[in-house]
Amino acid sequence: SALTGESLPVTKSPGDGVYSGSTCKQGEIEAVVIATGVHTFFGKAAHLVDTTNQVGHFQK
Repeated sequence: SALTGESLPVTKSPGDGVYSGSTCKQGEIEAVVIATGVHTFFGKAAHLVDTTNQVGHFQK
């Protein structure tokens, strides 16, 4: 997965969380969206990257 770096399927049970982009390999899945945009894990990470103020060596 993009989040954990796992390349093998992971077994999930009822009540376990899944992330956007998850694939159901066997059976069925029903999901409830609990956050969107900057309120998601990926959104928060992207916001942190976007708000960093790193100055390059040539800018110093």
